[in-house]
Amino acid sequence: TLISIYDLIFYIRLISNNTGFSWQKQLKNNKICVIIFIKLLITNHIFPGGLISCTIHSHNKNLNLTLTDTTAKMTATEGTDLARLIALLHDIGRFEQLKRYDSFEPGTMDHAAYGVKVLFDEGMIRRFLPDDKWDSIIYTAIAHHSDYELPEISDPQTLLHAKLIRDEDKLDNCRVKLVDSTSTFINVSEEELGTQNITQKVYETVFKNKCILSADRVTQMDYWVSYIVYFFDINFKESFDIIAENDYLNRIIDRIPYSNPST
Repeated sequence: TLISIYDLIFYIRLISNNTGFSWQKQLKNNKICVIIFIKLLITNHIFPGGLISCTIHSHNKNLNLTLTDTTAKMTATEGTDLARLIALLHDIGRFEQLKRYDSFEPGTMDHAAYGVKVLFDEGMIRRFLPDDKWDSIIYTAIAHHSDYELPEISDPQTLLHAKLIRDEDKLDNCRVKLVDSTSTFINVSEEELGTQNITQKVYETVFKNKCILSADRVTQMDYWVSYIVYFFDINFKESFDIIAENDYLNRIIDRIPYSNPST
C-alpha cells in the first residue's frame, strides 16, 4: 500500500494540533511509538475521509455538546481528544493478527482483546498518555469496539466513547467497501460475488433488523450482506447524517452486479 504525502501531512497535523495528549512529543521521544504510528499509517483508517476524519467530522457537528453534557468529568476538548486517541489506537491488535495469520478474519484472533493487552498489560498506553485518568474509558472502548453488541456499561462517558468508536469504525468501512477491490477484502470479484446465495439464517437475521454474527456467515454474499446491515448498530444521529449525506447504503448495495435471482 502506498501512502501519499497528503496522508502523512494530514496525520502530522492531527498530532501537532492536538494540545491535550502531547502525541508529538511522545512520538519524538519514543521509537516504539514511531513504529506504531507508521504501521497505523498503512491501515485503511488513515486516509482522508477515514476513521479519524469521521471522528473529527462527527464532533464538529453536534457531538461536542454530548461530550460536554454527558458528565462533568471532562471538557468537550478533552472528549474530542480522547475520541481521537481511541480512534488512533483501537486497531493496534490488528498487526499481530496479520503477522500471525495473514488475515483479519474474526475467527483467527480477537484483535480488540489483544490490543488492550498490548496497551494496558504491557503498558504501551503510557507512551501516549502520562497518567491513567482516562484509562478505563479507553480500555472499555477498544476492548468492545468489534463486539457483536456492547455489554452493559453504566458510566455515561464510557458508554459514549464505546458507541462512538463503533460508529466511526462503520463509517470508515463504508468508504472501504466502496473504494477497495472486493478481491482484497472478500476474496472474489464483484461479478463472482453477484452469483452467490444469501444463506437462510443470514436472510432471517436481516429481517429481524439485526446485525449478522460472524460465525453465521457462510458465503461471500453473506459477508457482503453483513457489511450492509451493520447500519442496524449505528448509535448517533450524526452518524446517520453522514450515511445519508454520502448515500452510503444505496451505493454499497448498488456496487455489486447481482445475477443470482434468489439474491
